[in-house]
Amino acid sequence: MSNFQSFLLVISVSLGLGGCASLPGQAIAPHQDASAEQAPSAPEPSEDTAHLPPVDLSPNILYELLVADVAVQRKYYALAIDRYLSLARTTRDPRIAAVATRVAIYARDSRHALEGATLWVELAPEEPEARQAIIASLIRAGKSNETFPHIDTLMAMSDSGPDSGLRLISSLLGREQDVQAAMAVMQHVVAKEDDNAGVWLVYGQLALRAGNLDAADNAINTALELKPGSVDAILLHVHILQLKGDARGARTYLESAVNKASEEVRLRLAYARLSMDEKNFEVAFQQYEYLVQQAPENNEL
Repeated sequence: MSNFQSFLLVISVSLGLGGCASLPGQAIAPHQDASAEQAPSAPEPSEDTAHLPPVDLSPNILYELLVADVAVQRKYYALAIDRYLSLARTTRDPRIAAVATRVAIYARDSRHALEGATLWVELAPEEPEARQAIIASLIRAGKSNETFPHIDTLMAMSDSGPDSGLRLISSLLGREQDVQAAMAVMQHVVAKEDDNAGVWLVYGQLALRAGNLDAADNAINTALELKPGSVDAILLHVHILQLKGDARGARTYLESAVNKASEEVRLRLAYARLSMDEKNFEVAFQQYEYLVQQAPENNEL
């Protein structure tokens, strides 16, 4: 381990500088209040330094790191971003590029967030957070088409299961303020994964956020054709029927789904709640009674 790598570990521990707790997409969610967030700072210590550049700690690097960190603590974010980006370019350390990106995201500095995320992806191409950061930054910069290679890479990632990449994309796009841009990005995924029920479900959710009930319904119907028993798709279809004013259709459809999958707790719970909303207390009581016996450990009952 180089002196520079050792220094990063020491300064992280001694100054209590953990990495930003939330994902890049979370940190830049438009509905979040920056004043309520914890400012990001230096990289989190890691024992895995084999992939890091062998950079020796110099007095200048030490000085710049300290200046950047103090600037974050004093809320001089422009100064911190400038120093962190400069250090990331000099040292080629992906952890510093990550911090530069997070500080820029936190400060709502879109231009430098994109610059930092681009460097972060270059230095750590297999890091999902880096891909999320650059996708979000590109969308905000009006460059949705440039997200496609990063979307494809993220979709291919399966560290947490076969659909982990899709879950990351769903979480990221679901927080974007520009829903139309998010849908445009998701259309790219749909075009490449049109036999994936989960992809259609995510697209349907985005269409619903955009207020396009017909597009949402078509997407959910496709998801149900590919995976008829999808509870998420069934519940979303019921919600769409309600939004369209078809209360009877929603009840009939949900009742049928419960009868076909009587062991699905979420479906029966939704049916019980729907019955309560309609003041059909006898049916609601029957459903809750069944649920208490079926899933006594469920905290939602």
